[in-house]
Amino acid sequence: MELRLQDARTTVGQSSLCVKTPLLTNCWEILKACVKDPATMKPSCLHLKMEHMQNFGSFKIRGIVNQFKSLPRDVLEGERQLVTMSAGNYGRSFAEACYNFNMQGIVVLPEFAPLSRSQYIKPIACIEALKLEKLLPYLPQTVLLQGFHHHMQGNMLMKSVKVM
Repeated sequence: MELRLQDARTTVGQSSLCVKTPLLTNCWEILKACVKDPATMKPSCLHLKMEHMQNFGSFKIRGIVNQFKSLPRDVLEGERQLVTMSAGNYGRSFAEACYNFNMQGIVVLPEFAPLSRSQYIKPIACIEALKLEKLLPYLPQTVLLQGFHHHMQGNMLMKSVKVM
């Protein structure tokens, strides 16, 4: 486990998609004004990792960079395509990683995805923004009953799709 963690740390450190975000230490004095009853919370130390300063606004890019490092040969050679479902920071980071690694990918956006998010994802050449209702006919009945889908038409999912 320790070796895999070190490998992941090295991969993130070498990636141009990730930045080292600051760690603010001993922040209790700053934040206690935001707590209704600070007397009930007395942490010995409170640190804040400033992940909102990461590229694309989230730590998600760190995981994606590590996922891309271990893709199977058939995905790397374009025989299979990457697929994910996210209208959040994961979808945004996934789209940027696909573009950066020159790989094809599909981001499935739920119907309720904010227009701003689909406008951000669509212009990236390697991404198709799809509405969830277009995906439903391809899901086997057993998947719809279980609520989870892990494979799609021979493609590889980077993240499980939860069908609501």
